[in-house]
Amino acid sequence: AQRLCIEQAKLHPLEPEVHRLLGIILVARGALKEAEAALRRALYLAPGDDEALGHLALLAERVGHPEQAAALRRRRGAQQESP
Repeated sequence: AQRLCIEQAKLHPLEPEVHRLLGIILVARGALKEAEAALRRALYLAPGDDEALGHLALLAERVGHPEQAAALRRRRGAQQESP
């Protein structure tokens, strides 16, 4: 799955879904720095990507950055409240 996502990211570098999925796979594999980069890339391409925000918040908490995780959750909550 990781290899396919990397190939798709090369073929479709502006597709946030590909980067989000790659980030999720990388978290599961324990490649946390690479996962963070992929999730941030997804958010750069789609700032309102609720799922990427949630995964990035969980990752921040996992690596010991509770303040960053809280800020990401606030951002996610603010987006969910917007019409």
